[in-house]
Amino acid sequence: MMTWVSVVLQVITQVVSGSIHRMT
Repeated sequence: MMTWVSVVLQVITQVVSGSIHRMT
């Protein structure tokens, strides 16, 4: 099931990952 939810989750994951990398 590929819905907009999947895209949103992917974007959030990328943003969170980038934020953590920046904070570290």
